[in-house]
Amino acid sequence: MDQIKELYKKIVRPSGRWTDQLILNGVIGFTLITLGQILGLGISRVVKPFFSLFSSSESVVTFLSEYFSFIGIWIVILLVMVIFKKNRPMLKTVKMHKDHNNFKSIFLGLLIGFAMNAFCILMSVILGDIQLSFAEINLPLFLLFLISVFIQSGAEELTSRGYLHQKLRRRYHNPLVAIIGGSSYFVIFHLFNPGVTFFGLAQIFVIAVLFAMFVYYYDDLYLAMGVHAGWNFTQSILFGLPNSGIVSEYSVFRLEGAVARNGLFYDVHFGVEGSVGGVILCILVCGVVYYLNRGKKEHTDYWVELNEELTKAKETTTEEQ
Repeated sequence: MDQIKELYKKIVRPSGRWTDQLILNGVIGFTLITLGQILGLGISRVVKPFFSLFSSSESVVTFLSEYFSFIGIWIVILLVMVIFKKNRPMLKTVKMHKDHNNFKSIFLGLLIGFAMNAFCILMSVILGDIQLSFAEINLPLFLLFLISVFIQSGAEELTSRGYLHQKLRRRYHNPLVAIIGGSSYFVIFHLFNPGVTFFGLAQIFVIAVLFAMFVYYYDDLYLAMGVHAGWNFTQSILFGLPNSGIVSEYSVFRLEGAVARNGLFYDVHFGVEGSVGGVILCILVCGVVYYLNRGKKEHTDYWVELNEELTKAKETTTEEQ
């Protein structure tokens, strides 16, 4: 029995809550996302008439509203962080700092996301797997989509890396549980996307690990949000390719679908995310981030102080007994 207790202490931190358990945590995350989507649907219906001022196409306005509806997830997750006292340390993950978690991080992230996705698209064009043609540029609509895509991508990062990741860090000693566990949640949340493939899910997992590494090594949730938004915006709004299987109703360039074919960097159903080359690229970027931070520990563990307090309290109680 004592051995089991010792093993438990090695795995579970004193601050760990029963709601932080790996499987239950995922269920809670899915529930909060669902509640956020319901709330966001109501909000998007209110703002939809405003979006109609920028496009006469009902399908484009509806698609833009769907991106914007992720604002509901932002509201739900932030409320859960604020209302429940035990969750309030998580608010530090969204607090802005002069050297990280700032607008510079977002801009850098957008550039990285653009570069990664654009490379895959460029290779697909060079290899003849896709052909693109210019469609239109509506600058106000373009900017609205950029903001809305960031809201969508940011909501996924706030949920996965800001909330669920931190719940796993609160409970488990080994940070790999949070990194791998959080990335697994991310895959599960995308299981039912249109045209999903094995390589699509593999790429989603690897890029989720990359986002978790940004949080682990740099404490920079905004950098993860920026890369995520840059990746999605580039393939969906800029080049009109499937984004996790979903094709945008508006894009600057359009895919000539009749000539598209599967290739090293492209999948006709899931886009560059479903390609072998996309997976390899994300693995390489993860490798670069790991190499640059080799030997370094976690940038910020928000639960260290709380764990020390709980450990001392238990030791004091034991001595008194």
